[in-house]
Amino acid sequence: MSWLTRNRISLIVIAVCVPSLVGVLFGFEVLSRNSKSTDVVEISVGDTVQADGYSWKLTESVEIAGEGRAVNDIPLGTSLVAAILTVTPVGASPGDSTCDVSLSSRSSGVEREWRTVSDVASFGYARLADSASYCSLDGQPFSLEVVFLTPLQTYDAATVDLDLGESDSIYRFDLKH
Repeated sequence: MSWLTRNRISLIVIAVCVPSLVGVLFGFEVLSRNSKSTDVVEISVGDTVQADGYSWKLTESVEIAGEGRAVNDIPLGTSLVAAILTVTPVGASPGDSTCDVSLSSRSSGVEREWRTVSDVASFGYARLADSASYCSLDGQPFSLEVVFLTPLQTYDAATVDLDLGESDSIYRFDLKH
């Protein structure tokens, strides 16, 4: 009996399972990307956008370059980018709305994205006393202070991207003029 004859059932199982596995691994990702069509709304410095019952405005932003432990606790070659969004309800009723904030840059031709740093104190950064570090859409005005750890000189071409859970749009706030 030849090797092919002895292993034909195993080969058939492999021939069926491998394409199915590849389809499951990559198919769901492609479907999830294509299922939600998002519009990107660019917002210039100083402009306000009304979305999801709130008024959103980037009021401040700064880049703090890492100089090592001798000067600050930010690692060399990196920087902290901090931004404050002023959020004011405009006829919003408190609900289960959420928001996700990230920092992105497309300066290298490839989109890069950074998530907020939760423990900013480890870098010697102190948030303002009256600002929040998370999005609390409960019908009250608040200042949302978000901080990102990025490579040096990311700030010049970066945007703060606001994704509201119920919205089909991403709001990109320019950090610089």
